[in-house]
Amino acid sequence: MITHGGVIREIIARLMNINQTQKDAIPIRNCSVSMIEYDIKKDQYTIIDLCVL
Repeated sequence: MITHGGVIREIIARLMNINQTQKDAIPIRNCSVSMIEYDIKKDQYTIIDLCVL
């Protein structure tokens, strides 16, 4: 998915149950790639990489 950083922050926050204050601290930079991993055994999402192209 390609979208603005605010949308990416919101998706990550909702998947990981992050509150509004913590959401604003998620580092999404311009032209970055955000990768999220889901562990089905733990029923948990993890940010595994945030990088700039």
